[in-house]
Amino acid sequence: MNNPVSILEIARAAGVSAATVSRVFNQPEKVRLGTREMVLAIATRHSYQPNSAASALRTQRSKILGVILPTFGNPVFAECLEGIASQAAEQGFGVMPVTSDYDSERETQAINRLLAKGVDGMILVVRDPTKAPGLSQLHKQSVPFVLAYNQHPKYHCVGVDGHSQVASVVARLCALGHRKIAMVSGQLSASDRARQRYQGYFSGMQSANLQPLALIEVDFIASDMLALATLLKQSAAKRPTALICSNDLLAFRSLRTATQCGLSVP
Repeated sequence: MNNPVSILEIARAAGVSAATVSRVFNQPEKVRLGTREMVLAIATRHSYQPNSAASALRTQRSKILGVILPTFGNPVFAECLEGIASQAAEQGFGVMPVTSDYDSERETQAINRLLAKGVDGMILVVRDPTKAPGLSQLHKQSVPFVLAYNQHPKYHCVGVDGHSQVASVVARLCALGHRKIAMVSGQLSASDRARQRYQGYFSGMQSANLQPLALIEVDFIASDMLALATLLKQSAAKRPTALICSNDLLAFRSLRTATQCGLSVP
């Protein structure tokens, strides 16, 4: 595969030496963060891949799988990585994990770094598979990859049906007598999984002939739950009687917030 630009052109565009560009791809820990990010951004913009990495991908196997996850702070993703590493080890593979912090640009940079390391394939959880240029890049280069938790008709995916599962949770709460049911979610713009689950909540409420309450959106990574606390501090007549949380971490944070607001959670 021919690179559209050379390493010298990348170096000139970044205002650094060719040796620095080489180190960004081969020994990134030896390059200052700001310089590293600038070089990677320019390389991404020009679809540049080091020839050595491309050759490695074509002619030999590294026995390493790249894993891109939004965060290790969420126990779901930590368990996901543990499962991947365990199964990979049984097949004689190692894993190279990277986090993206729910940021599309960092996802693309992570894909480029892993390609430069010559990984044999990737397992990814991305912000939005319909708007992830890195996935198209992997597909065009015939690099094997699987999306975890995401859904996309064009790519291989492993996950759960968040829409129907959340709708069933709404039905269960309705059967217990709840009518004011709210949902706590991470930002819908940062996760297609969150959007699927919210759609399930909305559908479930409509099926029960109930008015969906305003979504309580919180940051996936930061621990601030002010919006939820404000809602729970209202009078019993105004606050919801049940909460549906988009993931386990948000459920833990919601339980803590409810307790801090003086509420007893069964």
